[in-house]
Amino acid sequence: VDCNDNLFCTDDSCDPATGQCIHDLLDCPFDCSESKQGCNECLVDSDCADDGDKCNGVPSCVAGTCMAGGPVDCNDNLFCTDDSCDPATGQCIHDLLDCPFDCSESKQGCNECLVDSDCADDGDKCNGVPSCVAGTCMAGGPVDCNDNL
Repeated sequence: VDCNDNLFCTDDSCDPATGQCIHDLLDCPFDCSESKQGCNECLVDSDCADDGDKCNGVPSCVAGTCMAGGPVDCNDNLFCTDDSCDPATGQCIHDLLDCPFDCSESKQGCNECLVDSDCADDGDKCNGVPSCVAGTCMAGGPVDCNDNL
């Protein structure tokens, strides 16, 4: 005997003693949805498990399915901050970069120098002396030894 009632929310079987079809409702923790073709995971947002990391966002129940929350976007679009999220609070943290000199938004990061003496000199006086230009060490120009003779 074919007892399939073509419903997703029933467990179909045949009673061997009577030959009658049995259509037991599925034992779902919430309810069953024919359109979803089975048990719902949730009815309300609070039915969805939260992983405890506030930076992952809060899960929600959408049409009987638990959907992950969207991650917190902590990007402040500044080059001189290290952006992160505190998992306990979900609050954004914008720590200043640990630069040896300072940070420059226009340079999009740490400066290599503030003054000429911050730049490494290779010790060869024929190569010229390096200089600090707008936070970047620039190689010195070679010494011109042409005496025009």
